[in-house]
Amino acid sequence: MVQQSALRRNHLYRYQEEGASFLSMRRHALLADEMGLGKTVQAIIAAGILGVEKLVVICPAIARSNWRRELEQWNYSGETVIESYDKSIRPSFEHAVRTYVPDLMILDEAHYLKNPKSQRTRTLYGKGCTGNGLIRYAKRVWLLSGTPMPNNASELWPMMHAMFGLRLNWWNYIRRYCRYEITSFGLKISGNRNVEELKEILKPHVLRRRQEQVLDDLPAMTWETVTIDPEDASRKPDETAEALSVRQAINSGREFSSIIQNPVLATLRREVGLAKAAPAAKLVKDELQRMEYQKIFIVAYHRDVIGSLAESLKDFGAVIVTGGTPSGKRQVLIDRFQVDPRCRVFIGQITAAGTAVTLTATNQVLFAETSWSPGDLVQAAKRCHRIGQKRPVFVRILALSDSLDESVSRVLAGKARMISQILN
Repeated sequence: MVQQSALRRNHLYRYQEEGASFLSMRRHALLADEMGLGKTVQAIIAAGILGVEKLVVICPAIARSNWRRELEQWNYSGETVIESYDKSIRPSFEHAVRTYVPDLMILDEAHYLKNPKSQRTRTLYGKGCTGNGLIRYAKRVWLLSGTPMPNNASELWPMMHAMFGLRLNWWNYIRRYCRYEITSFGLKISGNRNVEELKEILKPHVLRRRQEQVLDDLPAMTWETVTIDPEDASRKPDETAEALSVRQAINSGREFSSIIQNPVLATLRREVGLAKAAPAAKLVKDELQRMEYQKIFIVAYHRDVIGSLAESLKDFGAVIVTGGTPSGKRQVLIDRFQVDPRCRVFIGQITAAGTAVTLTATNQVLFAETSWSPGDLVQAAKRCHRIGQKRPVFVRILALSDSLDESVSRVLAGKARMISQILN
């Protein structure tokens, strides 16, 4: 039996303890906290409270590595199956789940199941979202999503019908809770109606906290390492014998400042950055499309990595500041990011955007690449944590899973966290 005390190796905030308790008391539930508030951690702690021994996590492919790391970090010791939504539709996976009989199934980023006609929604919720899909094999099912209805209330129907006992069929639900019209192109939903009534139906099953509601709990700046896989999973750029040797030295606890002198690190740096560029852009694109936040500051180092990110995110008005950006144009780009709602992405070279830049229009910082100096990371992140910033700043450092990059990133994140705590 896994006990809660065994899991709490790291600090939990009061609202996270409340969230874990909320989940643990429900067979079916949705945790809909805003991004950055730690939904994954709360679910893991809740599983520990219940003594869950067989866990199934279904999530976007890019999140699989991070789920493994979070479960390990919070000392979860039960059996775990982690699968992507794309692969969950395979008949072999249904057979495996049916045989496994999980104590708990977690559907992370549950807005992936907002379309009742999609194959993954039918697979997990059942045809017609009747609850007779894969979820029927689990004793408990919890959903995690900061944006459970990215567009309108119609997107809540699949989970409500499959899990929360809603008896209205899809069409009656649309007529009751959506503003709509029938056009030559089909049904067009333009808004919501009877919102207060809908909220009362959801209330027993859903917990959502916004950042401003938990400000007293949160530090001024929160740091975390997020592990991702390269798009080409068959090869990681830092799996050479030399890289593995350096990784072992880092993991053994040797002083980091002496290790980074190894020329292997400099050689691998650009390759690693390029391997992370595509999944990093996909992650940000998905979050921006769902309006998880309005704007984001992305930090990188190499010009070709920055160029790749900018090309992928050009539809969000991405602007770039590097060492070669003229001073006059630099301020124009900063001002555009600060005031133009169409400019949602600022990509800065860490050495060029680490000083004399104010980016308080966002509280989201993503390091696609890092400097070897944790002080540089703090300086860059503090571009968002300046006078005028009324929200806590959330900083993520992306790292390739099971790699030297992950080991380096964790050391840097830990050191940057300590520095920012002292400065703040």
